[in-house]
Amino acid sequence: MNVILTIVQLLLQLVFILMILSMIMSWVDGQQRFAFTRIVRGLVEPIIKPIRAVIPPVGFLDLSFFIAIIMLQIMSSFVGSAK
Repeated sequence: MNVILTIVQLLLQLVFILMILSMIMSWVDGQQRFAFTRIVRGLVEPIIKPIRAVIPPVGFLDLSFFIAIIMLQIMSSFVGSAK
């Protein structure tokens, strides 16, 4: 069971890193000219899209990324405490 929780926690950390990368790449490469940006956005978008449907962007500020990151941290802390 401990191995499964470790794998889940590693996956949550990977998603967290992808979320941060996606935020940074949206500032640097907003038009997604680079393949790396499109790959990262393609991996992160299924997580962001449902949140964005509930909380739409306010002007140029997309709060869905911050909410997703907070949710990932909460899930990671639950998994960490279950070990």
